[in-house]
Amino acid sequence: MADTKISALTAASVAAGANELAINEAGTSKKLTLTQIEAYLQTRGLPIVRRLNTQHDNATTTPTEIANGLECTGLVAGTYVFQYNVIHQAPVATTGIRLNVNFSGTSGAFVYWRRFYGLIATAADANQDQTSVLAAGQVMQGWADRAKQTTAVTGVTLSADTVDADMLTIVEGNFVATGAGDLELWHGSEVAATTKVMVGTSLVVFRTA
Repeated sequence: MADTKISALTAASVAAGANELAINEAGTSKKLTLTQIEAYLQTRGLPIVRRLNTQHDNATTTPTEIANGLECTGLVAGTYVFQYNVIHQAPVATTGIRLNVNFSGTSGAFVYWRRFYGLIATAADANQDQTSVLAAGQVMQGWADRAKQTTAVTGVTLSADTVDADMLTIVEGNFVATGAGDLELWHGSEVAATTKVMVGTSLVVFRTA
């Protein structure tokens, strides 16, 4: 079969992970997929990014895993830094939220915290406020853990400053995966009343080694 100029080839309709490119490996012609290139670049600092596409509701105190676009599956052994920017709402002002992080594979160090702004300027009280307008500023509050969690409780807020209004909680950490697995965010309510993790909640993961 005769060679064809690249400019004469039919254009692909869309880039896909299974698309193949020609490469030269130590003098031998071979092929490589875009998925393989992506995996290689992620070991060199290319971020893994995810975004929640469907609202996640929970009206129980038992957390459930958030999926629908926020999944980060198939991480290989390595060291990772991650940050979830969680947009959430509460239909009742006296209802707080639970958020836990888990890795389904085996791991060594796994440390993370979650942080948010509080209602007052002097002390932490687990009441969240998304409108920080005090002249002296308001206290950033949070919890920290060194263990992966699904249904266990790392920390629970007690309220939201405004009903059905967007709130921001940041969950960030660092872990060493010793085997392949999935990074997961789990969400539950403080009490048996609905809390909502909203579309647009995002995750950024960097593999550092």
